[in-house]
Amino acid sequence: MSVGVLIKDKNQLKRIKWMEGKHILITGASDGIGKELCKQLIGKCNKISMIARNIQKLNKLQSDLNAGQRHNIKKTKIEYYAVDINNVKEIQRIISKIYDIDKEPIHALINCAGGCPIYNKFENWSHEEISQVYRTNGEAPIHLLRELLPRMKCQDKLYGKHKRGHIILISSRSSERVLPKLIVYGAAKGSIDKLTEGLRREYANYNIAFTTIHPGSILTDFPKYWKVKDKENHNKESMELQEAIYPILYALNSKFVINKISYESIEQWESEMGILKE
Repeated sequence: MSVGVLIKDKNQLKRIKWMEGKHILITGASDGIGKELCKQLIGKCNKISMIARNIQKLNKLQSDLNAGQRHNIKKTKIEYYAVDINNVKEIQRIISKIYDIDKEPIHALINCAGGCPIYNKFENWSHEEISQVYRTNGEAPIHLLRELLPRMKCQDKLYGKHKRGHIILISSRSSERVLPKLIVYGAAKGSIDKLTEGLRREYANYNIAFTTIHPGSILTDFPKYWKVKDKENHNKESMELQEAIYPILYALNSKFVINKISYESIEQWESEMGILKE
């Protein structure tokens, strides 16, 4: 099922209850989409585990989130792990700790870690830059899911025939129509689409939902390493961060499976080649 931006009213989320009592793991949690999701999920789930590289940002976010829920009747437990998602041994350690020591199974993964610090013609990318961008956006989620899914599939079913677990992977509109100067990024995100397609079939009998999210330009630090002009052009066509979050929350909180969500700003949509101008 493919949908656009479904939620215009935050009250819509209150009528859907799947994430109540759940443990949600969010990668790339210290900035952008990941950070905003943590804010939105406070008070709506039982626990949030955050993964990102920057320990200072994670520590501050944890403090801010805890401060913001001081008066909540239902409090969300918050834990973080300051690691690079590309570090397979650290990912193995974290998943092992969560399941074997904490005994707090993960009900949903939202993989937001990624990005593209390079915006350049393909032939101007160095081999090191290619490896870096492809590894973070394409390879790292594979290693994470390799550790998580064998454990998630053994968890108790939730609400009868409804979802046992949910995997949400942030892909990109760049995987659907790869743009010049972002070819490596688009190829990496495209590999995530195919990964999800295969896993959806392989784990269908375990009631695990898989959703790919394909946002267009969003007003975050995504282009912060780009040239000033390129950054300005990106930001001019970007959606506001909070506006981009609601479809992700809708997919997570639904009792049925949304396979794919693809959306972008009107400005970005109108600027794409192929739109007929009168």
